Formats: sequence, structure tokens, C-alpha cells
Amino acid sequence: MHLRNRHREYLDYRDLASRQPSLLPFVYTNRFGGTSIDYANDLALRELTRCLLFEFYSLSFWKIPDGYLCPPVPQRVDYIHRMADLISRSPGSVPHGQGVRGLDVGTGASCIYCVLGVNEYGWSFIGSDTDPVALASAKKIIKKNHLAQVDLRHQPDASRIFSGVLHENESVAFCLSNPPFHESSEHAARAAGRKWQRLGRSEASVEKNYQGRDTELCCAGGEVGFVTRMVEESLEEPVRSSCVWFSAMLSRETSLKSLLKLLDSCGAQRRVFEMRQGKMLKWVLAWTFLTYQQRDVRAASWERDNGSASSIVAGKGNRTSDADLTSSAWTGDLISETAEAGASQMEDAVEKPAKRKRHLAVPVEDVVEDAVKKKRKEKTHK
Repeated sequence: MHLRNRHREYLDYRDLASRQPSLLPFVYTNRFGGTSIDYANDLALRELTRCLLFEFYSLSFWKIPDGYLCPPVPQRVDYIHRMADLISRSPGSVPHGQGVRGLDVGTGASCIYCVLGVNEYGWSFIGSDTDPVALASAKKIIKKNHLAQVDLRHQPDASRIFSGVLHENESVAFCLSNPPFHESSEHAARAAGRKWQRLGRSEASVEKNYQGRDTELCCAGGEVGFVTRMVEESLEEPVRSSCVWFSAMLSRETSLKSLLKLLDSCGAQRRVFEMRQGKMLKWVLAWTFLTYQQRDVRAASWERDNGSASSIVAGKGNRTSDADLTSSAWTGDLISETAEAGASQMEDAVEKPAKRKRHLAVPVEDVVEDAVKKKRKEKTHK
């Protein structure tokens, strides 16, 4: 986990339950002598999420409707910390305050990224969703916790990501998204069944834990299809220049490799972060079309709006330019970060310039012929 993640240390469920008694009925002693909860029980997961938010993030209310996905807090806040490092002007100096605004695409009934981003860094957020019921739940969470810097917006067109959400001349520091993973509800059900069978669970356990609306779990093309649409829209103005860093969390390495090729073909700068929580492995893929200088100007404006950036890690060096980043030894392979190598070490997440397509003003055949003639002439002179 990220170095700033509050959940890096071992969690004693019984100790947590001593301060959050509603969790106690779900806590048991496992075969190793430690405490745990039944992760196949959706009620236990919801109560754990609520207690973590109350204990670590000072929320006074959190509840989502039945049938909606319950987010794992440690993983979600890890994503927030990755975004914090991504928009920093220098390693360890993270911009705080409402001058930094993020866009949560598909904020969901839990509004989890907005809640965590506000509590960790004091940022402001736009949270969008196509589901009116999910938005109603999110609004209740925001209102009861007095999170006035969160602006929830309905996306009326499910085929669009940014259009219809961002207003004219509106800009954000970053967008994040946890896209639907599956291509269909049938695929989602089969995947859930295989997961619990591997863990030796019964069909009853599968039914008990299988939660999530179709809009949360499935979309055309799965996560690759969704993020492809994000990339395509991010190429269009005014979206292209209204967001500094676009990003999405991915569950499959094959999805990541496919999308990296797409971004390279679009001329985007991109970064990849690997996130591990127990046996679970996810990737955050981020991309931008702004130059280093353009991003630096935006970051400077956030610092002016908020006073100054908060220094997280002392003793780090000066800001790093694109030239410095691209001159390091990163080869474009997937970035693997250990628990100790948190995202405060941004050299582990080097930007790789995309290979730009060459736009020719003359037919390709003419260019090839000229090159052949030049080669022959060089041989003649030799």
C-alpha cells in the first residue's frame, strides 16, 4: 500500500469493534489465532466499511441501498494517494485545499472517492453518475457529513463520460474512475461463482456476497470498452485541455496492455501504478495530453489558491521535468511498487513519451522512393 495509507498496519478487528460495537457480531477468531470477518457476508463488509469511515475519516453517517457495491476503503484511498502524487509539483509536496478539484466518474451510491479525497486532502470534487438512485444515496452521505465541496451531477447520457458533466470553461486537476469490469451480467455471475469456488465456498455464499447493480458491474466491452471511450472523449476539445490527468483503475493486466497501446497511438503521456492489497492486484492507468510546462502552470495555480502545498516527505529534491523523467531507466514495462516503495518515490512511475504518428504532407510512396535514391547516392559517393 501507499506510504500515506492509514491502513498499512495490521487491522485488529476486535480492537476496532471495541470502539465501533456494531462490528462485533461479525468478528471471529480465525484458524491462525487472529481476528477476522466473513468476507462472503455482504452485511459484514458494509459494517466494516462504515466502521472504517467512522474510525479513520470522522464520518458521522454512511449507508448505501441494498444491492449496490460496497467499496473496500484501503484500496480506494490508495487510489486517492496515487492521484495526490500525480498532481504534485515535486515528490512529497502534495497540494491541499478546495482549489484542487477532481472528477469522480461513476461516483456510485457510496461516493467513496469524494469522501476520502475531501477528508485526506481537503480537495473539492465533482461526482457524476447515470443512476438517479445512486446519486440520491451519495447526496445523503454528502449532506449528513457536511461535505459542501462535493458537487454531484447526473450524467443523462450513459454512452458519454465527460460530455454533459463538465460545464463550459470548467477544469479539473484529475479524473478517476473504477469502470465496470464485466462485459455482461452473465459474465459477472460466472466470475463470482468461480471466485468463491476457488475459495471453497458454497453457492449460498456466492449468492450472499454477489452484490452490485448491472450499471456498476457491466458495460459494453467491459473495462477495456469503458476506458477506450474515456480515451476517445479525452482526445476531444474542450475535454482534452480541461483535465490535467485522466485515470482509471483496471483489474486485468491484459486490459492494461491493450490500453497502453491505444494511448501510445494517441500521443498521450501515461503512467501506471500497481496497487496490491493482500492477494488482490489492481493497476491505475493515468494519461495526459498537456506538456510538463502546462501542467506546472496549473499546479502553481492550485498552490496560489490554497496558500501552499503541504510537504509530506522532507529532504526530497527539486521538481522533475519531463526531460529528467524520460531520461531515467524506465523501459515502459509495468511499474511494480513494493509496500516500501510508495508513490512518494515518483521516479518509480516515470512518464513514457508516446510514439507519435508521423503526419506526411506527401504520399508515403514518394517518401520511400526519395529515401532509396538518397541511399544509392550515398553509396556512389563512397
